[in-house]
Parts: sequence; structure tokens; C-alpha cells
Amino acid sequence: MSTLSTADPVPGAPDPNRPLLFAHIPRTAGSTLKYVLRATLGHARSLLDAHFYDTTGEDLCAFGLVEGHLGVDFFAERFGPEWHGNGLTMLRDPTARTVSQARHIRARPGPFQDELRERVADPDALFERMPRLANLQTKYLAGLHLDEPDVGEAALAAARANLDRLAFGVAESFDSSVALLMERLRFGIPKFDVVNVSRGREDDDLLSDDFRAAATRHNDVDRRLYEYATGLLRERIDDFARALLYTPAEQAPLRCRLRFRRQVVEHRITLPADGVAAARISGWVLLDGRPADAVLLFVGNKVTPLVPRVERSDAARGTHDLHNRTAGVLGTLRVPPDATSIELIAVDRSRGLRSRRTFEIVRVDPDPLPERVKNRVGKILGR
Repeated sequence: MSTLSTADPVPGAPDPNRPLLFAHIPRTAGSTLKYVLRATLGHARSLLDAHFYDTTGEDLCAFGLVEGHLGVDFFAERFGPEWHGNGLTMLRDPTARTVSQARHIRARPGPFQDELRERVADPDALFERMPRLANLQTKYLAGLHLDEPDVGEAALAAARANLDRLAFGVAESFDSSVALLMERLRFGIPKFDVVNVSRGREDDDLLSDDFRAAATRHNDVDRRLYEYATGLLRERIDDFARALLYTPAEQAPLRCRLRFRRQVVEHRITLPADGVAAARISGWVLLDGRPADAVLLFVGNKVTPLVPRVERSDAARGTHDLHNRTAGVLGTLRVPPDATSIELIAVDRSRGLRSRRTFEIVRVDPDPLPERVKNRVGKILGR
């Protein structure tokens, strides 16, 4: 565990004598996160899919990570009431999560597949037969049985109380969530992308407006939990940024190379005149010749933390410095149409350094669609 000052906004701190404890709620981008953690900690130290195994009598503290479709009751029983300090979880918009879960059940053999083998003509009747599709996130975080049909105020209060003490993220803000988790865990990570996406070919009934409306109705408690979680995550991101900005530091030279919407961003960026520009931003950032340990992007008064210390071989090749192989940064940036600039702030707490750079936004009217197609084809053909 690093002794550097931390900007981690989660109460408490991980106990080095316990493994990381990942309460993985299905269809919340948790598979992406668990493979990132396994790649970092190593296969031998990672117990993935612990719900598959009989762990009675096993010393789970021998692992560095215990992950599975397991509720808070399992972790409290096996690791004691203070397990939250090592706990983490992910949440997702309840309607999108439920649709994904239904598609996943249909696509894979299992005890509930028969319920979804035929087209769903009456979504409400399906939810009555399969209470597992209703308010599942609250059930995991309140310690309820997954087939419990009634989820009320007491369960919501318990789930919120557990969430207050856990490190967590939401799938719709995945990169920012990972940035905060890495701050808490204090290690770098490999490159990553979303995995385990459901892609059924005969799922038009599950993707219909009727099914989505039923999923929303039957996940009303999860909707309230998700709204609480997204608000709490935004508060934590703001607290994280403030802690970094108020950390004493000396100004240092900054070098960076970023890509956003197929553009190399060094001093300015060209964006359409209308609409929100949202996309992944990636590249590398060096502060006085070494990787930054935190990077923030400000667009107006909204801050987006980037995931730092990502494996990035081109930074090492470009500088011929082996220390820079983990200089990569990664995030998802949304730029509203009224924004005129993007400000980057990089911090290296180990050396007490900080720097900033402002990227000017140049607005242009997009070419007509036929012209864009022609230009794209020309590039492909090398003309």
C-alpha cells in the first residue's frame, strides 16, 4: 500500500490483511472490472466467480481478490462487519441492466432459460413469474434473497447505507468510476475495454418499448437506488478533484499526447458547432518527464477524472524511458456545445508536482453527409 497522500473520497481504507471483495451484480460492467483486477493482481491471487464454489471452511484471506455474484450478507458473514473497507461494487441504469440480464439468460443455458425461450408476449406476467428480474441491485446490496418478491423502504435504506461505505462505480460513468477505484487501490492497470456484452439475434421482444416500460415499472426501488448512487458518485468525483487541487505542489513542465474523436490533441481540438461531443479520450501524460499519478479534465465546472498509470508502450518508445511504460491515461469526455476550452490538470504527488494545460476548442460546421462519405472513401482508398 502506497504511503502517498490520497484523494480517495470513500470512508475508511482497505485492510491489507483482507482481499478486495467485489460484490458483482450481474450485467453492470462488472466483468470488465474483474478482469482488470485479475490482470493486475495475477491469476493465482484472484478468486473469480466465487459463487460457483463451496467455500465453506476455505481460507479466502489467502487471495488478493474475491469476486462473485454474491450479496453483502456473504461478505459480512465471511469477513466480518468491517468488510466494507475492502468492498467494491458496480451499478447500472435499472432498465438497461434488466434488459441485458433477460437477454443474457435467454442466450445461455441455466435454470431460468426456459422462461425466456419463447417470445415474451406479456412482459408484466414474466416479471411476476421471475422476481429475480425485479430490483436485483437493491437485493444484492440489502442482503435479500434474489427471488424475494417484495422489496420495500427498509431494503432501500439498507442498500443505501451499504453503498455509503463501499467503493463503487456506475456503468454509465465507467471510466470515471475506474479512476476513483484506482485511487483507492493505488495501483496502475493494463489497457481495458468492455467485455461480456449480450448480443442475442432474436431479442427484438426484449428490446421493445413494451418490455422496457415493464422493466422500469418493476424496478422502481432500483431506480431510486441508482439515482442515489449517481448523485453520490458525482459528489465523490468533486471531492476527489478538490483534494488534488488543494494538495501543495510545485509547477512542472508537462508533455502529453492525447486522442479524441480521431484527432491528436496537443494544443487545440476541432469539434462540430452543434451538439454534444462525447467519446473516449486516451493517450499519455508526462509531468517533468515521468507519468502523472492523477489527471483531471475540466469542461466548464464539470470535472472528468482520467484513469492514470495505464500501460502505454508508445510513451516509452517515444521517450526511450522504461519508467514511462505506464504513462497512459484513459477516460470518456463529454463536451457540451457551449464549451470553448478544455483544461487538463496533472499531478505527481510522489514528487510534489502539478501542471496544467488549456486546449482551445475550435468550432466548425460539419460537411454535408455526401461530402463526408466521399472524403472517408477517399481516405480508405488512399486518394
